[in-house]
Amino acid sequence: MTFQLKTKHITIETTNYCDYHCTICPRECYILKPEIMTMKLWRRIIDDLATHGYKDKFIIDTQGFGDPFTDKYLFERLKYAKKKIPCVKFFTSSNCYRMEKELYPLITKYIDTLLISLYATTPKTYEMVHHKMTYPDYHETFFREAVTNIKCLIEYKKQHKLEKPWMIGQI
Repeated sequence: MTFQLKTKHITIETTNYCDYHCTICPRECYILKPEIMTMKLWRRIIDDLATHGYKDKFIIDTQGFGDPFTDKYLFERLKYAKKKIPCVKFFTSSNCYRMEKELYPLITKYIDTLLISLYATTPKTYEMVHHKMTYPDYHETFFREAVTNIKCLIEYKKQHKLEKPWMIGQI
């Protein structure tokens, strides 16, 4: 007999690494050292979830205190979960700084909803919010790269007539 979980949404933070130290984020109070979840643990979690008989929409949220694009196993994880739980949908949040164009095919294949955390519309405001970045002298570069990555993903989706991921701007 399969036990059906009542929840349709679960958050699994695969990494707590982030390039930024934003004034609006409580990361600085985080007591665990930055790390990336092992694939062994990910498989164990997904294998367990797969035993609960999900047949319709089920959401795995990979956001947390880290940026998912710092996780070198991100798309391997999503592919594994999709194989084990075909109905799964993926939600994540990112500052989009590491969302490079070679990832666009994987992003549009696996990520259903992408919450974009871009807390500024100018480099100056960006610096104010992200003033404790790892590389504070590069705030304008970080801002421009993040914005460029977002625009390029939108253009990629248009060129290939893709609907995914649904993108939500958080500014």
